[in-house]
Amino acid sequence: MARGAASTALEKAKAATQADHLSARLWSNLAQTQEAAGQDAQHSYENATDLQPTRGLNWLNVVEGKLDKDGGGAWVEKRIYSGVRYDPNDTLIRLTRGKWKLKNKDEKGWKDIEYIAALKDKPYGKYPATPEMVDLNFARAFTMLAQRDISLDKSAAKNWIERGLKVIAEGREWESKRREMEQATQGAVDESREQTMNELETQLKELQEKLK
Repeated sequence: MARGAASTALEKAKAATQADHLSARLWSNLAQTQEAAGQDAQHSYENATDLQPTRGLNWLNVVEGKLDKDGGGAWVEKRIYSGVRYDPNDTLIRLTRGKWKLKNKDEKGWKDIEYIAALKDKPYGKYPATPEMVDLNFARAFTMLAQRDISLDKSAAKNWIERGLKVIAEGREWESKRREMEQATQGAVDESREQTMNELETQLKELQEKLK
């Protein structure tokens, strides 16, 4: 895939699952390759989840394609709750469930966003295993909380904004190291992170201006 040979990558990913059809990791790899090639990956993600149901991100992968289509469907709810249950500290799963709840008029979604914010002060957030990979979901959570509180509690909003900007600063500080690590381990670099940091920084600074 890194070389742009999508069809060859797809053939090899399929061959891997045929060689070891009980490997959840290989089914996830096939699913990601199918997505990159513009194909439907749902079946492969479901196979990975059936084989390794205790991995929270497998459940998230299964529902991601249906979050917008199914709205508040029970099918999505059951699976996204399984994701949180098996990996309660994964910020991406928490963020996805929180946003999904809020989109469906469930104010309890804020509990997931607040959980992510609180996690930043705990060992999980303070001492990441790979500090080069700054978790931007913390900045996303802080931004959402600032947007919520800006008209209700300006002091709280200011705190969220400052914390969000601090995460962005950390991300920029480690960006070159992150790129080196991704290139060495994956053979490709996620180019979208710079845009994400710019967008979050802009949102936070716009909120900051509203407080003046």
